[in-house]
Amino acid sequence: MLKIIFRSLLCIVAIFSLCFNMVGCDFKPKRSPYVLVNRLGDNPATLNPILATDAESSSVLEYVYETLLKTDYKTLELQPMLAEKWDVSDDHLTYIFTIRKGVTWQDGVPFTVDDVIYSFERIQDPKVDAGRLRSYLVDVLSVKKINDDQVEFKYKKPYFKALEIIGAGMPIIPKHIFDNGEDFNTHSADRKPIGTGPFKFKEWETGQKVELERYDGYWGKHPEISGIVFKVIPNSTVALQLLKKGDLDINGLRAIQWAKQTESKVFNDKFNKYHYWIPNFAYIGWNLKKPYFKDRKTRIAMTMLLNRQEILDKLLFNQGEVVTGCFYKFSNAYNHDLAPYAYDPEEAKKLLKEAGWADTNKDGKYTPLCRLLCL
Repeated sequence: MLKIIFRSLLCIVAIFSLCFNMVGCDFKPKRSPYVLVNRLGDNPATLNPILATDAESSSVLEYVYETLLKTDYKTLELQPMLAEKWDVSDDHLTYIFTIRKGVTWQDGVPFTVDDVIYSFERIQDPKVDAGRLRSYLVDVLSVKKINDDQVEFKYKKPYFKALEIIGAGMPIIPKHIFDNGEDFNTHSADRKPIGTGPFKFKEWETGQKVELERYDGYWGKHPEISGIVFKVIPNSTVALQLLKKGDLDINGLRAIQWAKQTESKVFNDKFNKYHYWIPNFAYIGWNLKKPYFKDRKTRIAMTMLLNRQEILDKLLFNQGEVVTGCFYKFSNAYNHDLAPYAYDPEEAKKLLKEAGWADTNKDGKYTPLCRLLCL
């Protein structure tokens, strides 16, 4: 029995198309069309990828730092990044990565196997605030340098996501920058990152913006834009106003903004709107540590008393779907044969009665008859 109720939310994003890419565009911001202006909902907590746990930090860091492998978001297959190839043993316990030649950090220092090992060691260091990443690497037995081009990861036991975790999930940081005696958790590089990615750090005005500029020494394909500015704008209403004025190029929309505030022809002539499903959901969880929710029938009744479809239709303007589990609705793990519990107050009342609840004073509120529920 599922102990929580939830619904999946549709991610809705409006993307402004720069005028030089649009035919007949008459909307021209008074700034360089080669600098992309994005929005952050809050100030990044850090620009150290090993310490970062918030979305704002990740939004910036993905352009600066890289991993051994990357995920192709069209096929979901792993592809080379800082590692140009990899080998997996037949018992799925040993993973050997061959690093890419000619890669440099954004200060010109060559990227090496030692950087990979150092990054792993910092994640595993209990003094480092990297609990989020460390929890994924608990089954890694050892990491060692085979030669100048290869690094070996050994696992204690096979894990089906091992290659994804160590390949695409472990950020690589420069040893020569961080291994200088400073406290890792408060290192100066946390505010002035140096990575191997296509964009390098330029400026961070706390609470205002983070600026990146193109790294011309990048090993891969060079971006066609010269920089990215992340403006810190906590208020979504203000963000939409700035988008309409041309002060932002990309902005996420709330459901009401998508349905009611960006539907005009004027807006849609200037902007492209995209929506797509993301693996995210909202839910109400019944706390089984509380005696009131220990009975399964009570939990089902509570679910049936909440009209999730009406919430979805009226508050989220149908930008989502009621689902039955925490798995992504387009994944193989999601059970499409299992229907959500329907909104059914009468059936809920029957279940509450069977669970030992009763409306004793006829005021529409149910109280527990069974003393056990109150213990």
